[in-house]
Amino acid sequence: MDYKNIFSDKLNKAKSGLHIQGVWLTLVVMSAFTTACREAVSPPETAVIISPLSSPELVISDTPTPIPEKKETVMPLPTRPPVKTTPVSPTDVDFIEEIDPLIREQLSQTNGGYFILQFNDLSIDQDTQSKLSASNIRLFDPVAEFGYYAYLPSESLSTIEELLQNGVLERIDLIPDGDKWRDELQEDVQTDQQQRVELIVQFFEEPSLTDQEKLEELLDVSAYSFGPVNFAEGTAAANDVEKILSLPFVKLVEEQPVNELFVE
Repeated sequence: MDYKNIFSDKLNKAKSGLHIQGVWLTLVVMSAFTTACREAVSPPETAVIISPLSSPELVISDTPTPIPEKKETVMPLPTRPPVKTTPVSPTDVDFIEEIDPLIREQLSQTNGGYFILQFNDLSIDQDTQSKLSASNIRLFDPVAEFGYYAYLPSESLSTIEELLQNGVLERIDLIPDGDKWRDELQEDVQTDQQQRVELIVQFFEEPSLTDQEKLEELLDVSAYSFGPVNFAEGTAAANDVEKILSLPFVKLVEEQPVNELFVE
């Protein structure tokens, strides 16, 4: 038996097999290298999920994780509260900016007179009181809303204008004659113009002798009373009552109460 030939033949077969296996291995390596290069150029989308309850090993998932859309929060612009406005009529503006021509004329042609001053507040501050006192303006009984009966000398006109412009004083008015007597007296006078009526005539303050003489031309004065309340008692013709009302220093005219005697 030729062992040498047998061994040579097996050796050649082994070499041939190794050659084939080497070529196949080379092809496998080249194929893997090509795949790796492609993946390096365009890597697949993968997500890494780390669970705190699992092991620290990374778990790779082929499912892409959606990226949450970023929402912009729009803050609303601050809004101002509506401004409350009070409509002002042109007449009101005229009262604030100008003095009634009749009042201006009365103050300029006389030594002064009695009017209604309407302030913006019932409580008058110290500064306003000082201005009133310096101008010889005298306040009497309160009337209407934040109003006072007041005596204004002619030289106080500039002070009144200043108080109106500053908004401290809202308006100045004449005292209507109709506000100076009671409804009962008015009805009684209109019923009989020829009768004589017994009256009580109140004054804002103690009248001067000149004013007393003017009153006595219309009223038969029986008595004067000066003190906390200033008044005169007397009788007058019914048709002279309205003339008494028109006297500027007269505050109120009313009938004297009737004294009734009860006899048991």
